[in-house]
Amino acid sequence: MVRLGPFPKGSPLEQMRAAGEVEVASGDLDDLPEPLVLPPRVETPSEALARRRRHER
Repeated sequence: MVRLGPFPKGSPLEQMRAAGEVEVASGDLDDLPEPLVLPPRVETPSEALARRRRHER
């Protein structure tokens, strides 16, 4: 697909804001709870995802 017309102005984020596709965050990261502590020998979600994606690389 080719878009014929003037080159868009602003960064991609500014363009998305102008189109109403994104909003300013309303929360505060300090309001998040502390991370859960997993029992010993329990695989973390990050480790599980890395294991499942290992064959993709």
